[in-house]
Amino acid sequence: MGFARQMAEPSTIFLPETNRTVSVQAGGVVAVLEYIYKTDRLVNELLGSK
Repeated sequence: MGFARQMAEPSTIFLPETNRTVSVQAGGVVAVLEYIYKTDRLVNELLGSK
């Protein structure tokens, strides 16, 4: 079931042995990279911006 769940929702990790799911919203990751870590060049590359 874990693999099937991962295929349906690629941003989610399902651990059947602990019956827990961990999920991360991509916009939150980009915001942390941009505003906390100040990695503007990396953010621009990831988003395809100049």
